[in-house]
Amino acid sequence: MLFVVIFLVLVIGVLIFIVSNLLRQISILETELTKGLKPVEELETVYQFFLQLFTRTLADMDRVDRLGAFKNDDEVGYIFGVLLESIKQVKFQIEKLKKSPEDEDVEGDGN
Repeated sequence: MLFVVIFLVLVIGVLIFIVSNLLRQISILETELTKGLKPVEELETVYQFFLQLFTRTLADMDRVDRLGAFKNDDEVGYIFGVLLESIKQVKFQIEKLKKSPEDEDVEGDGN
């Protein structure tokens, strides 16, 4: 009977050590994960800033060119096209950033 009690106390001690070690490792991993997410959030903020900047610039140019005379000009029309393409690219990058963490979660679930 004494042997069983000592054995169970040792097993419980080992289990407590294992669980505490796993909890410590989870805490470290959560900290590292949080550090890794900050650059993504900062990058998304930068893309949002550029999107607002390009959109405002395009709106201002459209307001100035309400008759369409500048937009049909070769040189100024090129700038309109570049702004529109820039807005599309920034929107694409923002969507790509928003989808990336979800895609990684889906890939991780299959393992």
